[in-house]
Amino acid sequence: MPSNKSHNRERGAALLVVMSIVLMAGTSMAIEALLIKSKRSRADQKASIAMVEAKKALIAYAVIQGRLPCPSLTDTLSGYGQSATANATCTGPGQRVSFLPWTTLGLPSLVDGDKAPLLYAVSADFLNSIPANCLPASLPGRLTINGGSTNYAAIIISPGSTLSLLTRLQASNPRTILDRYLEGTNATLDSTNFQATRIITKTEDGTLFNDRLLGIACEEIVGQ
Repeated sequence: MPSNKSHNRERGAALLVVMSIVLMAGTSMAIEALLIKSKRSRADQKASIAMVEAKKALIAYAVIQGRLPCPSLTDTLSGYGQSATANATCTGPGQRVSFLPWTTLGLPSLVDGDKAPLLYAVSADFLNSIPANCLPASLPGRLTINGGSTNYAAIIISPGSTLSLLTRLQASNPRTILDRYLEGTNATLDSTNFQATRIITKTEDGTLFNDRLLGIACEEIVGQ
């Protein structure tokens, strides 16, 4: 029969093994969390760089042309990387949210950190000319973010990874699959108020949401 001292040593050794396993598991989880956070941070940084580049090009276009371009209504996976030309007209509200017309802007094809093409919403007030001022009464077609009071001439959207069970397949009419890029009220293509977030969250109806936005305030164009 083993002595109490021997038994205690065995229990102590077993406890050390269990503690080592728990410590290793915890360390592994911590490392995995750091890697995920680092990957997300790199993706966010790439998205931010792409959106800033798009913003600069849109402001320059507005100053030179005296207006902002329509979005590209045809660019998606079926032709992405080849061209994204601004549509000739976008009179209907549902036509003023679509893919960034990077070809028209003289840019390379821009994607965010999840390799998704940037999207673009434009205010009707800036399609034919630049308004004289940025007062709300003079901008009936102004865009807003999260219901704020700032008037936006345009909003650049990084859609991130798809959060639905539907893949972003090729489509003869790409705009029919925009709901696979956008979430919440952003997917309502005739909306003028957009939602913004920097992390994956849930909307009021419980659906996942990861759109990131960068607005071009009216004042950043008017008076330039």
